[in-house]
Amino acid sequence: MNHLIKWVQSITGISAVTQEGLFSAGIAIALKDLIVNIAGWTFIVWRRPLGVDDRIEIGEYARDFLISGYYSLPYWK
Repeated sequence: MNHLIKWVQSITGISAVTQEGLFSAGIAIALKDLIVNIAGWTFIVWRRPLGVDDRIEIGEYARDFLISGYYSLPYWK
């Protein structure tokens, strides 16, 4: 890994800290959706904002929440 960093530094003249920062930013942008989905799943599992027979309305659409598990999607009627 050090050889790669030294090689990139010799070509670009950028410090190792800058390179690592740019690399980290690229990874964060690439994995944004995955990170947000995991955070949402964690919120739903820990806080349990929905219970059985809760009605969810978004605009003109309404659904009843029936079942939720750790690894399954909720069922709607």
